[in-house]
Amino acid sequence: MTEVFLGIIAVAVAIMAIIQVAAIVFMERADRMFADFSRRAEQVMAGIPSILGPAGKGFAFLNGLKAVLAAIQDLRRSPRRGAAHPEEEDALFIG
Repeated sequence: MTEVFLGIIAVAVAIMAIIQVAAIVFMERADRMFADFSRRAEQVMAGIPSILGPAGKGFAFLNGLKAVLAAIQDLRRSPRRGAAHPEEEDALFIG
């Protein structure tokens, strides 16, 4: 009877060893795939500034132009300093 139990234990240990080896092989494959993916991602990310560099400068120019136009519109909408209303002039009179 003890030989049967020893046989069952031996088979279980062998199955566990096979599963562990398979897990190690799987993890090595996954590690290799992740390393390839990260290397490709770094290559793509390194190329982005060369693509977006000129576009970024163009967007900065357009944003600056937009700010200038907004400032001009604000100046046109704001009341003129020399054209004060008569009520405002009376409030400032000291006499």
